[in-house]
Amino acid sequence: MLLVKANRAILFLYLLLIPVITRGEYMYSLRDILSIARKNATGIQVIQYQARAERAQTDIYKSEAFPVVSFQSGSSYMSQSLRGQGIQESFLFLIIDRINGYVFDWALSVQQPLITFGRVSSALRLAGVSDSLTDANQRYQEDIFYLRVIELFTRAYTAQLDLQIAQDALQRSERIYERSELDYRADRISQRDFYRIEAQLRGDQANLITARSDRTITRSRLNTTIGLGEEDVYSLVLDTGRTVFDTPDTILQNTQIFLKKLQADIYRHQQKGIRSGLFPSISLSGSITNQFMIIDTSGLTELYLEYLDRNGGDTGEMALGIPDIPSPLDYFNPGYFNYLIGLQLTWNIFDGKRIFAQLRQARLNEDIARAELQQLEESTRTDREELRMKLSALDSSISAVQLRFNAAEKALSRAEEDIERGFIDAILFLEIQQEFQATVRQLDSLRLQQLLLRARLRILHGLPVYAR
Repeated sequence: MLLVKANRAILFLYLLLIPVITRGEYMYSLRDILSIARKNATGIQVIQYQARAERAQTDIYKSEAFPVVSFQSGSSYMSQSLRGQGIQESFLFLIIDRINGYVFDWALSVQQPLITFGRVSSALRLAGVSDSLTDANQRYQEDIFYLRVIELFTRAYTAQLDLQIAQDALQRSERIYERSELDYRADRISQRDFYRIEAQLRGDQANLITARSDRTITRSRLNTTIGLGEEDVYSLVLDTGRTVFDTPDTILQNTQIFLKKLQADIYRHQQKGIRSGLFPSISLSGSITNQFMIIDTSGLTELYLEYLDRNGGDTGEMALGIPDIPSPLDYFNPGYFNYLIGLQLTWNIFDGKRIFAQLRQARLNEDIARAELQQLEESTRTDREELRMKLSALDSSISAVQLRFNAAEKALSRAEEDIERGFIDAILFLEIQQEFQATVRQLDSLRLQQLLLRARLRILHGLPVYAR
């Protein structure tokens, strides 16, 4: 019986809103609004971008296990001394003691970590935890965003209903005022009662202005959040069935608690990576290089001829002392390549206790995260029980207000008939109308509170607020 009455009340509220809905308007329920937000909202896009940026940290951690490949190339002008080069006995050293020219070099090197004492394994574990942390944080941020959308929906829906109530109240007040004005002129009502009716009319006019302003403001905030334009015309409808944000008895892992556990795990794995800095690391390294010099031979012929004039000799003898000079085409000639492969040991002997400070910081951060986790688990249990009690109390309140609404609806309907027949005066009718309006607002407010509490309880249960 109570369910039938509840459905009648919902139908009455729906019929009450029909005059607000004009041709060309869409009717959006809360689920429709959430679906629009998922597709159009800038807030959802920002959350997705943040998740992509955070997911890049996973690749940064994984990079510790991969080899480092680098290429270097350069060009410079060098003046090289021939002393100590092992060519003092050549004719070239007898003529000049320094060679000038352009040096071209390049190097392709590869370095692969082999033994890191936990640095690589710690980085791989951090990559896995970081990936889970990003996914969980994205879900949590989306839940918070959808909860914000629900709050804006409740405000916009309340403003829409208040506007309709204000319009209906003004229409009734205008009819009552016109009738009372005739009665006042005919001395059928007192001046005091007439002024009270006029004051009610002016108050209803002011309420209509305020309701229109509130509806415009709340609708604008909702549109901005979900990604609709001001030109989009629609009306909101309320669905208060049990299927809206249902809260099953099954309790999954709370997302906030899961995030805090992952945060503590990250600090724990970081300690192993930091601790590896106390030990040496061994890497396999290899490189391919090429370096040669294009000698500046300007003035060398004159020096050679002066040497022959002083000492005599054959020109061919001088050529034996001059090494082969490669051409620029030999820059990538394999015949000139140099190869190197071997093991490289790196050990940071002293760094001013930086590693010990980082290790101590990571341990303290883990202790903080574990303490916050325990506190969060306790507060979540308390919040969950508190919300359940509030929902239970709301169910009872809605049932009670529903009975009051049914009575107020019947009273208003009967009052409209009685005032037409002259059985009641205008003052009593306005009081009955105000009581009905207050009941409608109270019932509407309780149902909207119920929606919000159900959505928050789903978050505490580890369930998504909105699932496609």
